[in-house]
Amino acid sequence: MKPIAVRAQIPESATLEINARAKKIAAQGQGARVISLSVGEPDFPPPPQVAAKTAAYITEKKGRLTYTAAHGIPELRRAVADKVKLRTGVAYDPEREVIITVGGKHGLSGALLALANPGARVLIPSPYWLSYPPMATIAGAEPVEIDCLDTGFKLTVEKLRAHAHPANVAIILNSPSNPTGAVYTHDEIVALCEEAARQDLWIISDEIYDRLLYEGAAFTSIPSLPGMRERTLLVNGVSKTYSMTGWRIGYVCGPEHVIKAMKTLQSHMTSNPCAAAQQAALAALTLTEEELAAHLAGPMENLRRRRQMAVDRLHGLPGLGVYPPAGAFYIMLDVRAFLGKPVGTSGQPVANDEEMAWRLLDEEHIAVAAASPFGASGFLRISFAVPDEDLLEGIDRLAHFLHLA
Repeated sequence: MKPIAVRAQIPESATLEINARAKKIAAQGQGARVISLSVGEPDFPPPPQVAAKTAAYITEKKGRLTYTAAHGIPELRRAVADKVKLRTGVAYDPEREVIITVGGKHGLSGALLALANPGARVLIPSPYWLSYPPMATIAGAEPVEIDCLDTGFKLTVEKLRAHAHPANVAIILNSPSNPTGAVYTHDEIVALCEEAARQDLWIISDEIYDRLLYEGAAFTSIPSLPGMRERTLLVNGVSKTYSMTGWRIGYVCGPEHVIKAMKTLQSHMTSNPCAAAQQAALAALTLTEEELAAHLAGPMENLRRRRQMAVDRLHGLPGLGVYPPAGAFYIMLDVRAFLGKPVGTSGQPVANDEEMAWRLLDEEHIAVAAASPFGASGFLRISFAVPDEDLLEGIDRLAHFLHLA
């Protein structure tokens, strides 16, 4: 029998894999309660309008949900365009320059499929969200990682210039960042955009964490900068800001010819995003800025408090490198000092961060994300979008595993 295609042999998402195993252990009910600090999922509820509008829509349709336009219902595309203009000042035509996708992940994948021919190179600053390289591979492109561990987890103009190549077609920028929480300053974004323009690169701007900021960090939307609208695809969605991960609604705004290509691809791949989920997203995106600010006030205060609480507790663990985030809801931990040393209940050493993550789950019943799949070997990523008691207990279990408690 002939082998399956190489693109079908890429590894499963590491965060989803460890989360599934954590749920399996929890379901078995053996040993300590499983604490998950692994998946990027807000723990606050979505706006109440979401459930109400969706239920009313399903009732009105008597449960018969039919196909929509491939690129999403007109009302939702208009809501996206209005929200983006209010947020960034950039105007997009909702019919020709906006597409609704099956989550932000699908938007990123569609963008790469539309932009990258086989053999093209896609630049990906490292650490990166772990799905970026597989997405580029699926599109037939070569993912080119740019190591930014020594520059505060942020790409510099010098590093971007050093990776110039005729086959480069696009660069993916994510600010605030998953997994690091790094946020580019306005001046840093301007400088990178000027260099990207000199290299004639498309920019895929992943802005999914745009409202989750701390300590005075400011968000800059790339297409709002002079000359960048026509070479940028803005990717966002309702998963993080509105705590609607399972609804799977994202969106992409960009030049008409790219959005048209993405629409064509989507018409063959999904037909359209879920009709009911689009109504849910419409309810979220039509909240006024005042309503959204009121809804986020409590959750953001919780995230700020948990962030500081976790950083303070982690800083008290000798040998552990801790990187306080300026955005999103993750903390990167440098565990390289513990590799090859006795850890855990067995006292056996671990060779790498992935082995450490699996042993933490098996021995301490705490799920964390190994950062090697994010391009950061020797690091772990933990999420602080969890209840206070889970966060503190999880850190205590980590300390116990590392023989620091």
